[in-house]
Amino acid sequence: ARALVEAMRGDAAADFDATCAKVLAHVRGTAALLEARNGSNAAGLAARAADAFARFQKEAAERRRLHNLVQDLRGSVRVVCRTRPSPDVEGVKVLSDSELMVDSSGLPQTFSFDQVFKPEARQEEVYAACQPLVVSVLDGYHACIFAYGQTGSGKTHTMQG
Repeated sequence: ARALVEAMRGDAAADFDATCAKVLAHVRGTAALLEARNGSNAAGLAARAADAFARFQKEAAERRRLHNLVQDLRGSVRVVCRTRPSPDVEGVKVLSDSELMVDSSGLPQTFSFDQVFKPEARQEEVYAACQPLVVSVLDGYHACIFAYGQTGSGKTHTMQG
């Protein structure tokens, strides 16, 4: 798993660098074309393009830093619950986006989570909750997503879709 994450991070970084290099080469080529047509004005455009590219790289680094700061502030452990639609299971009721009540043998108990997904929740909603962790991994941070439940409760479906 670590090798896969490292490969994904390397691929993402390489793709980003390659895209930036293509954009800069295109801007420089356009500047050279303009310079040939208009004279010294293109040199100023090339300098402005290089300055814009440097500012872009600085802002991208700041975005990564702030994103990961928000993730740190949210806490390193988050517990979410995904309920599964099942006609034979009674006594499980989603009270809110963060509370679940289980009524087994007449003793209702309420549980609190960081997030509770209702039975009709789609994979996109579950991924949206995990997406910030995926971004952190691509930025070079460590993260783990762990699924727990009894056999047949939907762990594989939740993790793989």
